[in-house]
Parts: sequence; structure tokens; C-alpha cells
Amino acid sequence: MSIFNVTVLNPEPEYKKRVIELTGTPYEQGVVHGRAAKDLIRCNLEVVRQRIGDRLESNVMKLLKENEAFVSQYQPELWQELQGLAEGSELPLEEIALINLPLYFVLGWLQQECSQFTKVLTDQNGNTHTVAVKTRDMGEGPYEHVVLLRQYPNGLEMAEVGLAGIVTFPGSVLTSRGIAVTTSGVWCPRTPFDPAEVNKGEILPNSHLLAENISTIEDAPKYQEATPRLTGLNYVLASAGKAAGFEVTRDKATLFEPSDTAVRTNHFLSPEYSYLSPTVAEGPSSYSRFRRITELLATAESVHDIWSIARDHEGYPQNCVCRHKDDTGKGSVTIYASLFIIETNQVFVVFGNPCECEVSPSIFAIEGR
Repeated sequence: MSIFNVTVLNPEPEYKKRVIELTGTPYEQGVVHGRAAKDLIRCNLEVVRQRIGDRLESNVMKLLKENEAFVSQYQPELWQELQGLAEGSELPLEEIALINLPLYFVLGWLQQECSQFTKVLTDQNGNTHTVAVKTRDMGEGPYEHVVLLRQYPNGLEMAEVGLAGIVTFPGSVLTSRGIAVTTSGVWCPRTPFDPAEVNKGEILPNSHLLAENISTIEDAPKYQEATPRLTGLNYVLASAGKAAGFEVTRDKATLFEPSDTAVRTNHFLSPEYSYLSPTVAEGPSSYSRFRRITELLATAESVHDIWSIARDHEGYPQNCVCRHKDDTGKGSVTIYASLFIIETNQVFVVFGNPCECEVSPSIFAIEGR
């Protein structure tokens, strides 16, 4: 049995089936995941294929094959998990690789935007309750998410919220080592991506492998600097009593000084990386969400207060934390929200807009408050 206590906040019973327990080797975990989420994986694959369209007939498949060669050689356990996913889902390995090696993000064919924030609460007995929240916003999909409860032979356990069939970039991870990892993408017209290097590194930094390979948040820069990659990512890393922004570019990785709060959206805060971020004109929602989350987080006094930030609609429909399509059907929409309480291994998740699930504050009650 998993150490993680997972609560799916959606009232519909079918969403409870999206919590999948995985044990054994990466290959064995892939098989079980593939079987349990077969229909959801096909939905995600269809969205990606529609969006890519005729580009599959160009040099994209050549680039994909080159990156497959990197993964199979340098990350063999990950490649074994993809093979297991192919078997379990009864899909060709090429299709599983297509959705897991995200050329469709870095080449700008699909839009992914997210918000992530952490705050350390201290109760009347002096105990900390470190709350890590993530909302994932997507423009065109893929949309269907699952919760994977992993148990490895070495004793490590991980709870991951990510896209069904896609194990290379989960949005939220909590490990039995007491580490929470959340992500948000940073892309703009100045984001460097060299297709000639696609056989030499990760297309997108792999949040699953980062979480799996660190024991403290201070381990993250060393791990990331040793892992070749072609693009960057924003992270918030947290452990009991502390949180830190972790900004990764193609060439560098910077861990900010740990504090009791951390917020990231879709631009870097480091002045050194500012030229790689979208400007306010290019990405107004990122800056609006960052300001609003920072403002609300400063006065949040309970887990429910922090969760309410994920439901916030100031700046509706696109400049708010809980995002919705505009009147023309364009823009990004929030497709899941997760909340971790690190000290108690609690995982809360909503599939879809968090505003659509009314929950009582008592569901987030913590001892001493």
C-alpha cells in the first residue's frame, strides 16, 4: 500500500479510477499504467497527432528517432518504461515516444502554461505544514491526467500527477524522501532550440527523473547540471519547512535561496535569464498570475486559503489563476490542480478547473489549527 493519501476532489466516481498504483521495475510500471489508462492515452495521442498534422511527414520523425537514441542509451530505465507503456496500451512504441519526447512543445505547436506556488504554514504547536500547489494550463491539449502512485524495488515511493501515458514531464511530484517538485514552462521567440543537438540531451528537462534522483532540494542543481538538455523549465522545489524557486535554462541551473514561500509562472525571475522570458506584452497572463498569487499567498493562513488561490478568477478569463477559454474559444484552460502537504504525504487533485469543485475547508484541516 502506498504511503500517500490521495483525495480526488471531483465528485464524479469515474475520476477516482485515475489513481493508478504502480510497483516493480520501470517496464512493469509502464505496462500497468498503459493498461489502466489505455483510453485516456489514446485521447492524448490523438490531440498531439492532430496538432502536429502533416509535420510528421517532414523531418520531425527523423528528429524524434535521434532523440529516442539518446534516451535509450543514456536513460535506459526511462526507455524501458516507455516500452512497457506501449505493451500495456497496445500502441506502437513510436506513438508512445511521440507523446513522451515533446518536440510538439519546443517547436511551438502546443501551448503549455502553468502556475505553481508553495507556502510553509506553522501551527500553534510549532509544527510546519508545507503546502505545494500546481495548476496546469493548456491551449490545445493533451488534457487527460492521472495520478501515479509509484513504489520502486529500492523503497522509493513517488506520487505523480501527469498526463496519461506521458511520464517524461509530470507537473507535480511528491516523493517519500519528503521532496515536492512542481513545474511551469518558459518559452518565447528567443528560446534557443537547436535541432542538430536533439541526439545529445533531453528535449525538455525531465521532472520525473529530477524528483527520482534528489534527496534534498539542494541536490537539484548538481543533478540538473549533469543532465544534458535542449531547453529550460521553471520549478518550485519544497521540503518540510522550506521552498525555493529553481530556474533551469539550456545551459544553466539556479536554485534560489530557500524561504517559506515560492511562486513561479511562465517567466524567469533571475535577471540573468530575463532575455529568455516572454515580455509582458508577449505573455501578460504570466505576469498577472505571478502578481496575484504573490499577493494572495502573503495573507494565506490555512491550507484552504492556499487552495483558494488555485480557484481565483481575478483577471478572468485568461489572466487569472483558474483559467478559462475566452468568448471566441481561444486561450489556455486549467486542466488540473494539485495540492500536496509534504509532512503528512497528502495529495489532493482536481481534474479540470478547480473552480468547478466545491470543497469544505474541513477537508484540508491540519492538526493544531
